[in-house]
Amino acid sequence: MGGEFVLGVNYWARGLGTSMWRRWRREVIESDVKLMKELGINSVRFFILIQDFSNPHAEVREEACAHLREFLKLLKENGIKAYLTLLVGHMSGRNWLIPFEGREGIFSTEFLYNLRKFLNSLIKCVGRDVIKECVSGWVISNELMLYSRPKSRAQYLGFVRAVKDLIKSLDPNKPVGLGDVSDLGTEPPNMAEVADYNAFHLYYYDSDVVRHGLAYAFATELYSLGGKVRVVAEELGFSSAQYSDEEITKFLRVVLTTVLANGASGALIWCFSDFSTEAEPPYLWKPFELSFGLVRSDGSLKPQAYVVREFSKLISELSSRGFLSKFRPIKDSVVITYPAFTYRDDIEFISYDYSVIMSALLESYVALKTAGVNPLVLPEEYLSRYGSVKVVLAPSIPTMLSTTWRWFISYVESGGVLYYSFAKYPTWLHEAPTHLWSELFGVVPNLPAGSVGTEAPTEVFINYGKYREVIKVPRRGFKAISYLFKPIKSEVVGRDSSGTPQVFINRLGNGYAVLTSFPIEALSYDRYSRDSWRVEVRKLYSLVMKLANVRSYVSIEGGEDSIEVVPWGGSDEALLFIINHSVSNTEFKVLLSKGVRRYEVIHSLGNVTHEPSNDSLRVRTEGRSASVIYIEHP
Repeated sequence: MGGEFVLGVNYWARGLGTSMWRRWRREVIESDVKLMKELGINSVRFFILIQDFSNPHAEVREEACAHLREFLKLLKENGIKAYLTLLVGHMSGRNWLIPFEGREGIFSTEFLYNLRKFLNSLIKCVGRDVIKECVSGWVISNELMLYSRPKSRAQYLGFVRAVKDLIKSLDPNKPVGLGDVSDLGTEPPNMAEVADYNAFHLYYYDSDVVRHGLAYAFATELYSLGGKVRVVAEELGFSSAQYSDEEITKFLRVVLTTVLANGASGALIWCFSDFSTEAEPPYLWKPFELSFGLVRSDGSLKPQAYVVREFSKLISELSSRGFLSKFRPIKDSVVITYPAFTYRDDIEFISYDYSVIMSALLESYVALKTAGVNPLVLPEEYLSRYGSVKVVLAPSIPTMLSTTWRWFISYVESGGVLYYSFAKYPTWLHEAPTHLWSELFGVVPNLPAGSVGTEAPTEVFINYGKYREVIKVPRRGFKAISYLFKPIKSEVVGRDSSGTPQVFINRLGNGYAVLTSFPIEALSYDRYSRDSWRVEVRKLYSLVMKLANVRSYVSIEGGEDSIEVVPWGGSDEALLFIINHSVSNTEFKVLLSKGVRRYEVIHSLGNVTHEPSNDSLRVRTEGRSASVIYIEHP
């Protein structure tokens, strides 16, 4: 997927759902396609239910091919790009038969042989010219992991690479994506090795509405690998059976804007329409799957559809003025890193829940974003490839590669600032994060041998030069375990109420290594609580940014810990994407390091007003709204 921003939907025919191919109704489908065009939708991801197209001998059904040909031509005639999803074993809460799977399962050579036969026959039956002209890209599967779980990352990656090679041999010039959930083998570095773009499916739930919205920004950044890989938010959305249409509308306003602002190449909403197939599987036992649509099953528009139409106008405006081609997001010189054991198959005997690690990273990311800092998110093995950055944050990570810790020493000596918050998790106590405590952080562990660890302090008093803060730390028991250290050459800059050292700064060469003995990011994250501890996390990060002399392109005053500002631009001009992720009306000030000579409101989603001054914008915005501003600097 490349070129224009992909504003799309996942598609089954209105009212028909997964029975679309066997109960073909051209008049309904043609009406759907025309309505998509009216709403400004430029792309469709759709699905071949193989049991409707084939038999156990991998032979194609000509009637189904005729329907597919007709559908592809309808999309082409209406200027809508078609992304064909090939292997649909799982869909909407049901696993569907793949007739030619064979006795050895889908990861077998038998299945690949049958798939080659089927795909050759399908393309021939539909028409090679039709496929060439009407299919814009291929998606290997829909959430294959939920249909059949591989034995290892290597098995999964070998399989999808073989399927991609098969598709490319028959349709060589089209992008191929995976279409899978986040699981074994689909982590960002692995996906980038086998797919033409990275994509994520995210149906995220969180009582903290600000963190909820920014989770989609985080996923975009995570999967982009420092902006080096194209990213598509391939599935996002909620059902009208879960939340009101008004609330889903507000969700779409901020989430579509934040994935665009943070550099995504596209977003595909789940899904185009509601269905009326109550008695059919999977809707029989998954009633909420009936009402994810932008459009009701009778063809009338939900409020969500009007947001998509408005967002398409924003995309058109940005494209017509060349902003999407000449501007890119401006990132600060700050990296959040995560460990190799989350994505490598060859790292053994490390047992941590991937979601726990990512939750701490998300908390770190949100704390930075709501302070006006736009960080990168990189795997530890990418740090040395990326180039110089001022700050590396390793938040609440239980262990990393020995070679990474050694690299950190040279990084700090060369003038970088490393922040590490110690974390141990109950699932794996037989561990230590690093072997270089004294060399890197200037400390030694200070607990009796065999100790599990300790609970985090409730308060830490920071005293470093002119920087004074009291950091409150949430008590979560042993959800994440803290530790105690003794300084040997580092400076203690934070102590708890009993005087016990908790925060250390070690000057090493031209830089600094900062250690906290408690995993504040992991402790702060609790999706079931509306209490936010981000302000406390930011107090630590503020100290780190001061050490590194990080000056962000923008900073935020006010906003109740809920505002995201993403700058795009060049030397003399910029775009600002301004997003209020809270549900409340909010007033705040956006300070620009380069000042403001002239500004122009490109588009607003929701009720937003702006008042410029020489170096800032005062913004008033309703809850869950967004705007895009053009700025000329003096």
